[in-house]
Amino acid sequence: MRKKPFVQLFLYELGLENELNEISIKTGKVLFYSRYGQLIFEDLRGLDGGYRWPMCSIHRGYLHQLLFRHVQQKLGHSSIKLSQK
Repeated sequence: MRKKPFVQLFLYELGLENELNEISIKTGKVLFYSRYGQLIFEDLRGLDGGYRWPMCSIHRGYLHQLLFRHVQQKLGHSSIKLSQK
């Protein structure tokens, strides 16, 4: 199953392309191997997979920080309230 990098396009449209490129890794392909080292499956991703934008791999915490800073810059520091029920 090929995952389409539409989230990547959305983040680029928000103007986060440069920041995202600094803290992520471009993923060109995903390889699956057996425990004996035999290649089972290969899947091209992002630009290598024929899409118009790359697929980036990023830790969830780094993505949260990026989005948090972006919202604060656009809407102000009081726009996000933490520890609220």
